[in-house]
Amino acid sequence: MRTPEHKEAKDTFGLRPLTARRKAFVSDERGSLTIFSFFLFMMMMFIAGMAVDMVHQEKRRVGMQNAIDSAILAASSMSQELDATTLVQEYVAKAGYNAGDVTVTPMDVYSGSGAGLYSRSVSVDTTVSTNTMFMSMLGVTSLNSPVAGSAQESSENVEISLILDISGSMNWDSADATKTKLEALKDAANSFIDAVFESNDPQRVSIN
Repeated sequence: MRTPEHKEAKDTFGLRPLTARRKAFVSDERGSLTIFSFFLFMMMMFIAGMAVDMVHQEKRRVGMQNAIDSAILAASSMSQELDATTLVQEYVAKAGYNAGDVTVTPMDVYSGSGAGLYSRSVSVDTTVSTNTMFMSMLGVTSLNSPVAGSAQESSENVEISLILDISGSMNWDSADATKTKLEALKDAANSFIDAVFESNDPQRVSIN
């Protein structure tokens, strides 16, 4: 015959207390919000880190684009005497970028009549690479952005109209006293016309 003490011992070392504890542990939701908040915080921090990497890359890309735009405008000028490639590389280097990564393609077009330079164009292509700080944890160690630009200057048709003063006062002596003002004016007009034809294609110049 079992005694009350024997029954109490069975309840103490049996399965029912263990089952009750397991059910209590499963139904206990304390601390679950803390774990969720921790993972949410880590996700927000990682997204913010990705944004920092992308903003840094965009800043470098814009800086390179500004340097290239300034360089090609200077290099494509028809009055520019410096080498286009050297000039562009100097602009890029002064902006703090690697000039060796820049590909410069200059092109000069001369008039068929041999009157001189008709047009000049300069094209630049490069890639800006930025090392990442946060995205490297995902295996993305760098971000690359292509940067390009081109500029062209050309000499189009030129039409010039000269309006000369032939009033009576032009018969007075000029400043050098060896010619009248009208004679000096004619010499200046002829010199101007010669200069225009020398620097442009005569077939593209009209003087009235």
